[in-house]
Amino acid sequence: MGDAMTNVSRVMPFLFFTLTLAASGCVVDRTFLPGLEHLHSVDAQIPLPPARPDSILVVTYNIQFGRDPARAAADLRQAGLGDVDVLLVQEMNADAIDTLAAALGMHARYQPAGVGRRRNRGFGNAVLSRWPITDTRMTVLPHRVPVFGWRRVAVACDLDIAGQPLRVVCLHLETVLLDQRSRLAQAMAALVLVGNDWSGPVIVGGDFNFATPVGLAAARRLYREHAGLRPVNQGPDCTIRGTIWRLMGVGCRLDLIFYRGLAPGAAGVATEARASDHFPVWARFAWPPARAGTL
Repeated sequence: MGDAMTNVSRVMPFLFFTLTLAASGCVVDRTFLPGLEHLHSVDAQIPLPPARPDSILVVTYNIQFGRDPARAAADLRQAGLGDVDVLLVQEMNADAIDTLAAALGMHARYQPAGVGRRRNRGFGNAVLSRWPITDTRMTVLPHRVPVFGWRRVAVACDLDIAGQPLRVVCLHLETVLLDQRSRLAQAMAALVLVGNDWSGPVIVGGDFNFATPVGLAAARRLYREHAGLRPVNQGPDCTIRGTIWRLMGVGCRLDLIFYRGLAPGAAGVATEARASDHFPVWARFAWPPARAGTL
C-alpha cells in the first residue's frame, strides 16, 4: 500500500504539471493542418561547404513555442554547435523558422500540425539542413488527445550531403495526456517515413515525451525491432530544464536521436542553453557512411 501511495504521489504532480501546460496554451487547438499544402520552405542562398565532410553534426531541439529562435541560434553557437549540419526542431511556427534558418544559414522545411490557441501561430516540426533538401514527406500520427482533440505530425526530408543521401525524420510525440501504448503507436507510425525500400542512412530524432525508464526502454526496443534503429548514447544529462522531474522520479530524458547505417561519434546534451524548457541534444556521425544500409 505504501509503495502504491508513493507511486501515486509521484505521478500526480507530473499529471498536474502537464495539464497546467496544456491549459496555458502550449498545445494546438482543433484547427488541424494535415497536408503538405501547408509546408513552409526556406531555401537559403548559402554556399556549399568546400569539401566532403568527414563527419556531420545532428541536433534536435524543442524550442518552446518557437518563442525565441534568435536566442536558440545563439545557444547553439555558444555550445559549439553553430556548425550543425542537420537540425530537427519542434514547437515551431513559420516566422520562427525563417529567423532560425537565416541566423544559422540553413535550408528548412516546416510542417505545422495546427494553429496554437494563443496568438494564432503554428505549432509543428521542421528539418533544417546546411545541405540541399531533395524531398519532403509528412505523416499524421494516430490518436487524438482526449478533451482537446488535436493531433501530431512527423516530417521527413531527404538530404544530399556531398553527393551522398541521408534521410532524416523529425517528430514530436504527445505528452502523458496520452497513455504510453498510444504514444508508442505514434512512434511506430512515424516509421512509415523511413520507408521499407530505403537502403541509405537514416536519422530519427525529436521530442519523444517518454519520461519514465520503462517508456524509454519500450521506445528503444520498438525502433530496434521494427526499423533497426539504434539510440545515440547521449549520456545521463536531463534534456529538460528544472529539478521537478528528478523530484517526481519519472525521468528527464525526453529528447532522443536514433540512427541507422551510420557510425556514431561524440554525443551529448547542451545543458547551458537558455531559449527553451528543453536542451539541445547533439550527436556526430562519421561521413560518408562506410556501407549504406548497414546497422
